[in-house]
Amino acid sequence: MDDLTVKVVRNATDITSEAWGMVFPDDPKSHNYFKLIDESGFEGFSFYYVIICRENKVVGIAPCFIIRYPLDTTMEGLLKKIIANIRKFLPSIFTLKVLFCGSPIGEGKIGIIGQYKHEITNAILSGMGNLAKKENTSVLGFKDFFAEYKNVLDHVVGEGFYKVNSYPSVKIDIDFNFFDEYLKTLSSASRYDLRRKLKQADNFEAPDLDITDNVDGIIDEVYGLYLQTYSKSKIKWGEIPKKFFADICCHMKENVKYFLWRINGKLVAFNLCLSYGDSLTSMYIGLDYSIAYKYHLYFTAFRDQINWCIRNNIKTFHSGEFAYEAKRRLGFSFVPKHYYVKHTNRFVNPFFKILCFALKPENFNGRK
Repeated sequence: MDDLTVKVVRNATDITSEAWGMVFPDDPKSHNYFKLIDESGFEGFSFYYVIICRENKVVGIAPCFIIRYPLDTTMEGLLKKIIANIRKFLPSIFTLKVLFCGSPIGEGKIGIIGQYKHEITNAILSGMGNLAKKENTSVLGFKDFFAEYKNVLDHVVGEGFYKVNSYPSVKIDIDFNFFDEYLKTLSSASRYDLRRKLKQADNFEAPDLDITDNVDGIIDEVYGLYLQTYSKSKIKWGEIPKKFFADICCHMKENVKYFLWRINGKLVAFNLCLSYGDSLTSMYIGLDYSIAYKYHLYFTAFRDQINWCIRNNIKTFHSGEFAYEAKRRLGFSFVPKHYYVKHTNRFVNPFFKILCFALKPENFNGRK
């Protein structure tokens, strides 16, 4: 590691687009995407970038962030309610200050050039360790990394990290030409249930679908629907700022697709997606819950998007996390992701392992 230098900066703008493109080639969540995150005003998050150079050339970039992480984030049910009641009197209890490598929204990523991946990863660890000391964080972690990073990250287990299953990503491969062909891929019970819901919805006026890359003039409506859906979620990992929903249209105009559904001119649902190549990724959805169940908006929107994917030769539709049972019944497959975490105090770390495995998401979300 003698020929590697480590630098930590606060903004993606402190990294050139050329350097970013070298370590993250062909990535739809580009340099502009991280500049967007930096500028959107995520409350409670502090963003950093660990940069690794060799002979003044960038060979590694690790986006990072610091957050005060509530230990009941992954919990559901009675235990979560008990902790919530305790926190009313002791707001900071059951909360750890954590430095994560990754992104607060979406999967984690590390950009590395060259064959010496472990060497560069160790340099990133060094940079994170120094930052953790400076910011007095008690936990280091790598958040939501797919299996493709196994060869890069599994060796950190030898550095005291614990590998824990995270929330899986979900996707559906579109290898059919009509929606009815898709229905035949489902179990008989799931097919019957979906057809029943769609038939009921079709008895009402069908929502009008518009697809755009610009939500100027309706951002308040879009954000209002997002907040309705966010408030319904059992798992809350930071509220997305309104500025993000507006500014993504400028930062990633070539990739953004807002699916908008209206009834009698009123916006009743939206899905913010990123399109790249032959894949479509759903990021955030919002529904008007005053009519969502009556119109089965979730399922009619899903049908519209699958039909759009078929017409536009999209081969893979990635949906958002959570609502796993509904997505399982719709035929989505689950793609594992992992955390790698450790406590910075080596004496506390063995006990932290017990806590990590007790609070892993699969213990609460039914995805065992």
